[in-house]
Amino acid sequence: QQQQQQQQAAMAAMVAGAAEEDGPSDTIAHWVDQLTEKARASREAGLAGCLGLLRRRPVDAKQELEGQMETLLGALKTLLKREKGEDFVKACAVAQALGVVAADTDGQLVFNELKPVLAPQCTVEASRAGHTEHALTCLTQLCFFCNDEDQFLGEVLKLCEAHISDFVADDPRVAALRGWGLLATMLEPPQVAQRRDAIIAMHKPLLSHESLDVQVEAGENLALLLEILGEAAEHGAAPSAEQGIAVEDTSAYVLGGEEGEASAGQAGGDQGQADGESSGPDATGRHHGLRRASSAGEDEAEAAGDPDAWLDDLVESFDGLLHDGGRQGHSKRDIKEQRARARAVVAAVRDGELPADKVSVEKTAIELDTWADHKRLNACRDALRDGLAAHLKANPVLFAVLDLAARGLGDHLDGTHLVNLDTRAFFSRGRTKGRTQSRSRARDKREAAKTNFLAAN
Repeated sequence: QQQQQQQQAAMAAMVAGAAEEDGPSDTIAHWVDQLTEKARASREAGLAGCLGLLRRRPVDAKQELEGQMETLLGALKTLLKREKGEDFVKACAVAQALGVVAADTDGQLVFNELKPVLAPQCTVEASRAGHTEHALTCLTQLCFFCNDEDQFLGEVLKLCEAHISDFVADDPRVAALRGWGLLATMLEPPQVAQRRDAIIAMHKPLLSHESLDVQVEAGENLALLLEILGEAAEHGAAPSAEQGIAVEDTSAYVLGGEEGEASAGQAGGDQGQADGESSGPDATGRHHGLRRASSAGEDEAEAAGDPDAWLDDLVESFDGLLHDGGRQGHSKRDIKEQRARARAVVAAVRDGELPADKVSVEKTAIELDTWADHKRLNACRDALRDGLAAHLKANPVLFAVLDLAARGLGDHLDGTHLVNLDTRAFFSRGRTKGRTQSRSRARDKREAAKTNFLAAN
């Protein structure tokens, strides 16, 4: 027995010495080496390791990326070209998390390197619907977090609109709608106002689509459009070629055809003056300055003085979604989630209510009450998943994207977590003790009432 114990101790010492010579295993350098291996199991382990490190340890990941960025990008490009199925999905997830981590340092480099690989994957072939969905989601998120060039923004928007308007599978169309809504938050309000008719014409047919996801995403994009048009009306400025994307560039990727050219060719000031329309919301929250897309079949309604027919169609379609008895092929959980989102859209369009969303930062609940913030927060959740809390504490990119400084949080990041004096005061020992005592009294009161009820005849 003593000899066996000595042999086991010697073996453990040898393993520990080999591990020390090889260096720590949970590092970017180690996982990038795994990505370049020929064995599929090694590549899968490398993808899982990189993804976990980028999502859950943003501070360590950013420090380790300084000497490994080019190697990691090269490995990702190879995997995105070659891998299929789940491995391709994991590679896209790593690229999305990398874009969030490196957005403020090497963001443009990440986008420029990965865009030529991801764009060809976004096809309309039904057999490649899975590739298209994840590639388009990854491309739009990288464009949002990393890209600073208006030309590339216009190209990705055009790609999204092509998948929204074309005959594609439901999953790529949902990804295109979600990506379009995210990128639309980057545009200036006058630019969106100028393309209003084309945007409505693109989304309106999808309100009666057979897919619940397509319906809800289209409705949320129209609610976002309504919010942006309200901001454009407050600014009172006509779009110009000097603001962000040039006007002539936006007209090239609206919809194509006569309707897109007509809507893009109109000036922002002329739209509100055509029929003497007002540009602000009324008491019910509806913007009566909005005009639906005109076509041969809608001239009669437009002549009757109803420029808000698309809003009525949106409310009517979502009211039917809220009151139907469910659909085959969807779980109760999915239907419940989609109805909650549809309820928020109806409340925003009909009653002028703002969407309610919350995010917790250092035990402080922050309310996000605009559709633009809702779209951005969903993109952060999709890219980071269970690592969102760690990035909210340590990543200044999310701090700027969600504009947390304007919502009551201090704007100081000490490298590991966000410092908030109000949070520290709220969670002081004295206040915690007071809350504990009050909760104990309330709990005792409930128990006494329950006992009295059970003991009564």
